[in-house]
Amino acid sequence: MPGVFLNLILVSFATLSLASGFSFFFREKESSYIRLFTIMFSGANFFICAGYSLMGFIPNVDFAYIPRFFGLVGIDVFLLFELVFLLFELKVRQGIQTVIIGFFSLYVIFDAVIFGQFITAMLPLSRLPFCFLALIGTKQKKSATTKYSALKL
Repeated sequence: MPGVFLNLILVSFATLSLASGFSFFFREKESSYIRLFTIMFSGANFFICAGYSLMGFIPNVDFAYIPRFFGLVGIDVFLLFELVFLLFELKVRQGIQTVIIGFFSLYVIFDAVIFGQFITAMLPLSRLPFCFLALIGTKQKKSATTKYSALKL
């Protein structure tokens, strides 16, 4: 029961974040580029809160990875926006900004692909090494005819 209340609090934070971001964007017209970063931060925060709170409301665990993916992407995008904001504020040269943002964008893509998949969302971390062994295959000593087989999870 406390989990339901926590999820409701996360949903309210997601809504409050998005509403306050849009409110600032429309009210503070003289704040130039800060308006754009505020709307980006509030959108990423909405994905974080909404994704992880909806994950708690799903009754079937097999489909909980879908909102979890949006929460994970929200975290990565929030970090990317924060990096862009810091590089912009520090007035780093454009070429260096492009390289840093490019490498971090690769990280965001790899993180979403690797940890946003169904198999890794449902796999306990204690069994992760066995997953890699299953991909490689292991030797079995049961019979002479079967030299390699995949490890059963």
